[in-house]
Amino acid sequence: MVRLLVLLVSGLLQIVDAHMIQFLFSYDRSHTPATNLSFAYDGTEVIRFNYTTNQFLATQPVAAPWVQHLNDNERLVKRYVHYGSLAPIVGDAILRVARRLSAKPSINITAHHLPSEKDPLLLICRVDGFYPSGFNATWLLNGDEVEQEVLSSSVLPNRDGTFQATLQVSITPRSGDAYTCQVEHSSSPDKLTATWAPKVRSWPEHGYVSGITVGIVGIMIALAGGIGRWRGPRARGSEPGPSQSRVNTHSDAGSSNADSGVCMQSEAGQLYVGDEQTPNSPPAEHPPSNLEGSPARNIWRL
Repeated sequence: MVRLLVLLVSGLLQIVDAHMIQFLFSYDRSHTPATNLSFAYDGTEVIRFNYTTNQFLATQPVAAPWVQHLNDNERLVKRYVHYGSLAPIVGDAILRVARRLSAKPSINITAHHLPSEKDPLLLICRVDGFYPSGFNATWLLNGDEVEQEVLSSSVLPNRDGTFQATLQVSITPRSGDAYTCQVEHSSSPDKLTATWAPKVRSWPEHGYVSGITVGIVGIMIALAGGIGRWRGPRARGSEPGPSQSRVNTHSDAGSSNADSGVCMQSEAGQLYVGDEQTPNSPPAEHPPSNLEGSPARNIWRL
């Protein structure tokens, strides 16, 4: 019995190059000998020992040559027949211990982009580290079961004796949606969940305040420029008051303003005082010879 128990436990946990090899006895609860002994590789059955015919059977073509070798070994066949007779006794002991064991699953959701598919995102829910192996999992969208097809993997064993499984669904993410992977397991009286939602881009607080400040300053500058352009033409086009002198300009020559009056230069290069003549009167004529070779004179009204 002890030898069989060691065989079963070592078979459940044996790892070969990161792959899992499993042994599985099948028997009735009526304490009859085992009916089948299965050998699985990474969760897929490859060889079975039938206790009705006492022969090994290949359930995968790749195992056929090895099965023929096992059936030719009569001593090995008798050993497994003996193991089968002990299976009910050992199985009951294992079940009593197993009922006291449980491990709550962890749930993790990852998103993967699918650029070539109709739905651009693949959500994968990984349920890991649970014991016993029975569980129920569902994808929910905003609290309701999703309408898309959900693909589920088979339950696979972990190295520590717990189990894992995955569920995946293809979606088109929309703002405000929330996808939930909901798991029911005997280790927890409540439903276990993990939720995924599309990320919404937002400014940081300091960036938001800076943006508002820059916008306000820009508006103020635009208003100041508009007021300046509106007042400029009105100031240049206004008529002089009674105390101001009227000025006629007939050339592109420069002008200078002073508190006592205005001095302008005429087309002939002569100077006159604006207060001493009317706007329509021509500038005083002087022979050009009087100005030739003599310095220009500025006449100011005192």
